[in-house]
Amino acid sequence: MLEYDSLTVQQEVEHLEIFTGFETKNRYRILNPQGERLFFAYEESGGLARQFLQTHRPLTINVVTEDRQPQIVGQRAFSGYSLT
Repeated sequence: MLEYDSLTVQQEVEHLEIFTGFETKNRYRILNPQGERLFFAYEESGGLARQFLQTHRPLTINVVTEDRQPQIVGQRAFSGYSLT
């Protein structure tokens, strides 16, 4: 794997989301300290979950190289509240 002191993650904002507030699948650029793109990350989640569960939704984040070779896959389960 590449070695850097730091990486920058920038979300690619969808125009539709800005104007409508409609939550879309998130996409990110992962840059080295010189601002060069090393990786691309994208979210996989359900449309209804994005709208109604928002930040609590279950999702998968895929990190890939420029030529779409998989590097890392991260998953988050539903992070809701439990009633006791």
